[in-house]
Amino acid sequence: MTKTFHTPTASEFGMVRMLLDSSREGAILSDARGIVTQVNPKAEEIFGYSREAFIGLSIEDLLQGEFAQNHSHLRKKYIHNPHQRAMQANRELLAKRKDGSTVMVSVHLYPFQVGEELMVMSFVSDLSEHHNTRERLRESEEKYRVLFESASEGIIIVDRTGRIEMINNKTEGLFGYSRDELLGSRIEKLIPRNLRSHHQKIREGYTGAPQARAMGQGRDLTGLHKDGSEFPIEVSLSPVKIGGELYIMSFIIDITARKLAEEARRKSETENVALLEAIPDMMMRFNRQGRLLNFKCPEHFSPHITKEQDIGKRISEIFSPRLTALFQKHIDTLLQKGRVQLFEFTLDHGTEEKHHLEARLVLAREEILAIIRDITEPRSFQDLAEVRQQQLIQADKMATLGTLVSGVAHEVNNPNNYIQLNASIILEVWRSIQPILEEYQEHNGDFPMAGMPFSKAQEKIGKLIEGIKDGSVRIQKIVESLKNFARQDGGEFDSDCDVAGLIESALTITHNVIKRSTNHFSIMLP
Repeated sequence: MTKTFHTPTASEFGMVRMLLDSSREGAILSDARGIVTQVNPKAEEIFGYSREAFIGLSIEDLLQGEFAQNHSHLRKKYIHNPHQRAMQANRELLAKRKDGSTVMVSVHLYPFQVGEELMVMSFVSDLSEHHNTRERLRESEEKYRVLFESASEGIIIVDRTGRIEMINNKTEGLFGYSRDELLGSRIEKLIPRNLRSHHQKIREGYTGAPQARAMGQGRDLTGLHKDGSEFPIEVSLSPVKIGGELYIMSFIIDITARKLAEEARRKSETENVALLEAIPDMMMRFNRQGRLLNFKCPEHFSPHITKEQDIGKRISEIFSPRLTALFQKHIDTLLQKGRVQLFEFTLDHGTEEKHHLEARLVLAREEILAIIRDITEPRSFQDLAEVRQQQLIQADKMATLGTLVSGVAHEVNNPNNYIQLNASIILEVWRSIQPILEEYQEHNGDFPMAGMPFSKAQEKIGKLIEGIKDGSVRIQKIVESLKNFARQDGGEFDSDCDVAGLIESALTITHNVIKRSTNHFSIMLP
C-alpha cells in the first residue's frame, strides 16, 4: 500500500522556514538518499557546521561510531516505510560535531513529499545538558549512598508511624539484624520490651512537634540486639521531609565503651578519695593573699587549728600573732622563690600539753597548699599504745586496701583493655575517612554530622577519641600504681626502698585530687 504525504505549498514553506529558524531544536532536511538539503541555525549550533558546509553532507557524516555504520541500513529501511517517529520512541544517538567531538542527541523524524520526491525533516535535540545533569545526579546519589553506608554511626530512617524505611550497614552490625529483617518493621523492635510502650508515646509526641536533637541530649537510651542482649546507646534525631511526607532520621552510636570507661573512672576516683582520707595529715588551701579557701582535718588530728567558720578569713584572723608571723614569713619566701617551705611550730592551747607540728608549704599555681603533721612524741605508755593501735589499724587498712585493689584491678583492666584497643582502631578509622569527608565538603559544602556542622565536628571527633584513649591509658597507670602502692610483701626492713617510685605511684593515684586542688604543682625527684 502506497503512503501519500501532504505536499507543502510555497506559502507554507515560507512559514515553516520562519518557524524552523526560530526553533530551539535543530532541524535538518534530507532527501531519500540521506543528503542534507537544508538546516536551521540551531542545527548549525549543535553540529558546528555553517549552513553552506552542512548542505551536501550525508546524515551518516553526522553520526559517531557504530551509529554511523548501522544507520545507512536503517535509513533505507525507513524510506521504504516512512512514518512520523517521536523523540520518546527513539533511543538516544551519539552524534559527531565538525571538530570530531561527540554529543548525545534525540531525533524526531517527520517525512513529507515535495512533488514526487520524499523528504525527511529531522528535529534534533541536544541532550548534553540533560545527560550531564543525569550523570551528576547519578554520581551524587552514589556518593550519598557510599557516605550513608560507610557512616560510623548507625542510621535509621522511619516514617511518621515509626515504620523503618532505610538503614545502613552500621545499623545491621549494631543490632544484629539483616536489612531485610528490619525494613518495614516498627522502630520499637530495637527497644527492650519493657520500654516499648513508653518509647511509642515519646515517638508520637515527637512527630507532632519534630525538631533536631543532638547526641547526648536527654536521658540514656537502651538498644536491643537480635540475640536479646541490651546495650547503652546515644541517638540524635533529624526530621526531614521527602515529597511532602515527614521522615525521622536517627543517628545511633553504641556507648558501651564510654560507659565502661566512666564506671572505671568513678571507681578510681572513689578509691583515690578513700586513699586521701586515709592520710593522717591536715591540709589547708590558701590563695596568694593568705585567705583560707578550704581545709581537710582528719578526725583523729588532735590540735584543731581551724574550723569551718574560718573559710574565707585571712591568716591573721585564724592564727595567733606569733603563728601568723611565722606562716606569713614562709609564704612570702614561697611566693618569691617558689621552693617548698618546711618548718615546725608548737601549739599549747593554754594548757600544759603541747603539740609539736610540722608544716610544709607548696605553691600550686595561684594557691598555697599547707600540709600539717603532728610530730609530738608519745608522753606515756598509754599514748604509745594508742600510737601502736593506730599503726595496726593503718596496717589493716593497707592490707584491706591491697585485697580491694587486687580485685578492682582485675575488674577494671578487662574492660579497660577493650577500650584501649578499640579506641586506637576507631581513631585510625576516623583518620582514614576524614579526607573523604573533607573532599565531599569541598565539593558540596558543609553538612551535618553528629548534630553539628562537619567543619566543627571534624575538630572535635578526633580529640574525643584521643581523650578516650588517653583516659584508658591513665586508668591503666592508676590501677598499676594502686597495686604497687598497696602491695604487701615480706621484704626485709633493711632492704632498699625506691622512694621516687613510691612518690610517682602516689602522684598517679592522687592526680585528680591534686589537679582540683592546685594550679602549679611541681615536684623534683632525684
